[in-house]
Amino acid sequence: MGDWVPARLPDPLSDGMVERARALVRAAAALRGWLLPSSAEADEVNDPYGAPITFFRSIGEELQQAWIRWSRP
Repeated sequence: MGDWVPARLPDPLSDGMVERARALVRAAAALRGWLLPSSAEADEVNDPYGAPITFFRSIGEELQQAWIRWSRP
């Protein structure tokens, strides 16, 4: 497979935050499917990738509620 070389992200100061954000999205998309749950039941959050915006929002609300419950002392 050759030598592994980590990805380099654009520098936000010289390349700008937009370019850095786009590079992060591309890097995350490239890793999709590498870490799969052991079963469908083990996947606690539905994947909104490629779904309509309403589904994205519903998953965002689900994650927000989970975060609120988790972060309370």
